[in-house]
Amino acid sequence: MTNGIPIAKDFELRQSLGKPLVELVGLASAVPLSRTQTAACIVDYRQINDGVTPSELTVYPGVFEMLAHSAELFDLCVLTTKNQKSAKRQLAATGLSDYFVGVFGTVRDDLSVSKDVRWIQAEEIMSRKLKVEIALLVGDRASDIIAAKKLGRPAIGAGWGYGSLGELIDASADAIAAHPSAVPKLVQKLCMSVS
Repeated sequence: MTNGIPIAKDFELRQSLGKPLVELVGLASAVPLSRTQTAACIVDYRQINDGVTPSELTVYPGVFEMLAHSAELFDLCVLTTKNQKSAKRQLAATGLSDYFVGVFGTVRDDLSVSKDVRWIQAEEIMSRKLKVEIALLVGDRASDIIAAKKLGRPAIGAGWGYGSLGELIDASADAIAAHPSAVPKLVQKLCMSVS
């Protein structure tokens, strides 16, 4: 943590990745934080995240193939609690940005916006641009699955990501893909069952 704020002894970053930054900072801190302290930690986090170089970024094996196949069948977008500018920059640095028609992340001070609200915002923009709605979500954290469920949409758990298999099951993922190669068929199957 920054500004002399101690890190909680039981804090595990990998298990917390993907959560909104306000929540992540609260989990990481060993002491209760004021809104001002939380905001300062988020500013510091973003500065560090913006400094990540392309060589520090990795893409899970099979993701390029999954996206190439999926992008032939569907319009893909990214929903993230990460800063939108950073997300776009990192997607470009890894060569993934060409697969997505939109990237929707945190902008300005909407730090605590949940993923289901971000989904609604993204869908409004997508429907104006492409006349489509976001049919389902593929995510590796419980918060992804919960967002889809709040909106009555199916969700595929990305079993290769940061989240645990248990959290994806507990969040009621409609299907779980152990590897990216399983995603395109699961997407087709779930889309057919919804339509």
